[in-house]
Amino acid sequence: MKPESAPHFLNRLAILFGALLVGFMVLISWQFWADERTEQVRQLSTVLELTERSADRSLLQLEAALGGLAQELSGGNVVMEPGAAAQLLRDFKDARPDLHAVCLLSPEGAPLASSWRSGPTFCVDPERSFLDTALSAARSQPGRVSLARPMYDAARQQWVVPVSRVLREPAGQVLAVLSAQVPVELLQAIWGNAPVAQSTSVGLILDNGYLLGRHPLPSHVRPEQAYGIPRSGSLQQHLLANGHPERGYVEGVNQLGQGETYVNVYARLAHFPATVFAAIPLQAIRSAWWQRVRVPFGLLGLLGILAVAGHQYTLHRQRVFNAAQSRNHHALMASEAEQRFLVEHLMAGVVIHSPDGAVRRCNPQACQLLGLTADQVQGKAMIDPAWQFLSDDGVRMPPEDYPVARVIRSLKPITDLLVGVTQPNQEQPHWLLCNAYPELNPLGKLKQVVVLFIDITARRLAEQTLERSEHRYRMLYENNLDGVLQTQPGGRVLAANPAACAIFGLTEAELCAADRSTLMDYADPRLATLLKRRAKEGRAQGEITMLRGDGSRFEAEISSVIYHSAQGEELASVVLRDVTDRRRAAMALAAKELAEKANQAKTDFVASMSHELRTPLNAILGFAEVMRLDPRESLSPTQTERLQHIHRAGKHLLSLINDLLQLSRIEAGNIGLELDAFDPLALAREVVGETAPAAMEAQLSLLLQPVGSALPLLIGDRLRIKQILLNLLSNAVKYNRPGGQVHLAVQVDEAGLRLTVRDTGLGMTSSQLEGMFQPFNRLGRESSRIEGTGIGLVITRGLIDLMNGQLQVQSEPGQGSCFELQLPLQWAKAPMTSQQQASSLPGQTAASEAGIRRVIYVDDDEVNRVLMEGFLALRPDLALTVTSSGTEALSLARQDRPDLLLVDMMMPGMNGLQVLQAMRADERLRSVPCIAVSANAMPQEIAQALAAGFDGYVTKPVMASVLHTEIDRALQASTLNPPPA
Repeated sequence: MKPESAPHFLNRLAILFGALLVGFMVLISWQFWADERTEQVRQLSTVLELTERSADRSLLQLEAALGGLAQELSGGNVVMEPGAAAQLLRDFKDARPDLHAVCLLSPEGAPLASSWRSGPTFCVDPERSFLDTALSAARSQPGRVSLARPMYDAARQQWVVPVSRVLREPAGQVLAVLSAQVPVELLQAIWGNAPVAQSTSVGLILDNGYLLGRHPLPSHVRPEQAYGIPRSGSLQQHLLANGHPERGYVEGVNQLGQGETYVNVYARLAHFPATVFAAIPLQAIRSAWWQRVRVPFGLLGLLGILAVAGHQYTLHRQRVFNAAQSRNHHALMASEAEQRFLVEHLMAGVVIHSPDGAVRRCNPQACQLLGLTADQVQGKAMIDPAWQFLSDDGVRMPPEDYPVARVIRSLKPITDLLVGVTQPNQEQPHWLLCNAYPELNPLGKLKQVVVLFIDITARRLAEQTLERSEHRYRMLYENNLDGVLQTQPGGRVLAANPAACAIFGLTEAELCAADRSTLMDYADPRLATLLKRRAKEGRAQGEITMLRGDGSRFEAEISSVIYHSAQGEELASVVLRDVTDRRRAAMALAAKELAEKANQAKTDFVASMSHELRTPLNAILGFAEVMRLDPRESLSPTQTERLQHIHRAGKHLLSLINDLLQLSRIEAGNIGLELDAFDPLALAREVVGETAPAAMEAQLSLLLQPVGSALPLLIGDRLRIKQILLNLLSNAVKYNRPGGQVHLAVQVDEAGLRLTVRDTGLGMTSSQLEGMFQPFNRLGRESSRIEGTGIGLVITRGLIDLMNGQLQVQSEPGQGSCFELQLPLQWAKAPMTSQQQASSLPGQTAASEAGIRRVIYVDDDEVNRVLMEGFLALRPDLALTVTSSGTEALSLARQDRPDLLLVDMMMPGMNGLQVLQAMRADERLRSVPCIAVSANAMPQEIAQALAAGFDGYVTKPVMASVLHTEIDRALQASTLNPPPA
């Protein structure tokens, strides 16, 4: 570029920069608007998802509650008894204080009963708004509740939403309409705690356009304006026009927003004719967009101002530079003419550079040494990329380290600098010895730089070969993990590597000063044998005993070779390795394997004994429970008491078996944790509820703190924590005194879960505290009448250690004990899983709806078959067929397909797993649910059975409630998923 054209180029560049700046401002403005709009819609979608779930769940819970109340009203013709019906409605209202009222109306609209104890009942529906809605919904969806438009209770000045359910006779005739009046404030509270932005609103709208709730309600809107008339805004129009889609997005004018344009995100409830929406004014999005974009706009404006100032300054500097460049050009031309003759006739390579590093001149020898032409050296022709300058270590040299660059930078000469040159089509570089000198003018300024090259490639290659050889052997010597000694045949050490020094615990100088007698144990007969073999064969290897610097002995594996040095001196190389730790490790490994085998043998023995004990226990506890539950056999009080003794003793023996199994699993390290979110306060209430009967029988007060306040959800193994808490509470009850107290405190903080069990019982001495966690140690209470095994606290301590928890115990004789448990659990970030919230299935529901269900039970033990007949005799809705072999069970199933198959796992001939495989291989019997009934109670055995395809697993001894619940669950699952026709 000519000097005079540079200002014109800068002006055009400034214009282009200004255009780019304006375009960038427009682009960033549009991008920020799109990002802000997308972010707001995403936040609305998040709020909508939370609101949709909570609204649908709350309405389903209310529907279930009304269904239960409807069954109570329908049963026993309570509808026709106003007094009884009113009492049921008031009890229901007391249980649900969040409801406004509960009413019972005739199909014609006449009030039959109300939950109000005084005042106007507000149960009349003169316009038949919710009566017609309920009757219409009952025809299309029997058993479901209906939602009607909000109504106003003038007497109590409250808007309510009628949630109604139709009551029918068994013949199908409508008896009455049950209506729960839900305050609109309750619906608003469903999502009142949702993460809603200040300008965001959420609400619920019926398909007919009536609002069921909106949060927050605008301050300028009266409730009658919001709930008294149907909505016809852009959202309702969109829903009607598209047939109420499941979810979507729409923009438009909001009727309650004073004509503002709103962005709406909506989703239809899964179980009710209503749509949840979340909306935000478009103006709020614009405001948020401006808050984001104004700072970048200001910075871009400032950048434009700085660019204009920089442009003017650059123009000025360019003019100054052009003038200086013209003067320097004339000076350089004169200097080059003076030096040309000298450079052309030198034998060494010479390159002359200007102060800015440009090549002014080079002689032919320089081009030859560098492998470049004159035009390439002076930059007039392209250089092959394979050509490079190398530093003395063979690494590519950066331009700033070139000899000329260093001289220009420091103004000092460089002598004897080694550089390499890699030329195209050459495998090895050429090495040059470089000298560079600066030439200064009278003013001390750099005039030019003279660089000279001499070829030393042959010498360099010889030095590198020698250096690599020495380095390779030195690395092998220094970094060898084995000790290496260089000795004379007589044993004097000449050199030692670091590994040898570490093995002997001596420095290299100390090893060189020592002789063979201080390093080797001459009492070891293997030493003499090894030395003789080396003297005869020139090499030998084996194991001998050696001595460290401190005199301690160690076993060493050595290899020694005799060789001659370059001077002809006979030397020996000794390589040694300390094998003491290896031998110890081998012994430790053998001991560990022996201990594991013993532990496994103990576990197998306990599991086998558990199976053998559970089989007779199944008969003892099972027949005791059948006798207690069978209404056809009445027992005398004495027989009942004796039966309770049998049952209690059997349960105690079963508890002992389970404790022994769990203790064995803990000691073997075969117990794991199943982590999930759980409510610690709900768990505490559950444990207190299970312990309460024993506390009442012992005349104790059982207190829980806190009573009603909610606690955060935690992540942990709920079953193991419950077991720990049951052990501590049961001990506090058993070892207490009549009229005493047991306190359970539950706390959640940043450290996790803290459980404190405090009692006013017998207390413990210091010696009892020391033996508290010893297996089968009952702390001196073996002779008391209190049942116990002495392993409950051992299991508790093992479970606490498994969860990295801490247990602190304080006790005083006669004053009581305090157990404080700290578990480092994390807070749950998500709601409780469906597994935690699942409720038990109602008994006999599937069976009752489908009539008599056919069940086959196969077990080779006759006692177990008789017991199963007794258990299922308690269920008139089940028809049982028993058989003693898997082959007979399959034959019976193929003759008449059963609804359920109960299978014992351990049978001669065809075992339970083989029966299951045959059932699943039969296309007609494949979908029949199969439940394993077995005395194998080890977790891995249960897991293997379920993984093989069993639909359930019941362990012996069988409890009637557990068996019936498992049967109902399997039958209901098969009813919901019937086999293909």
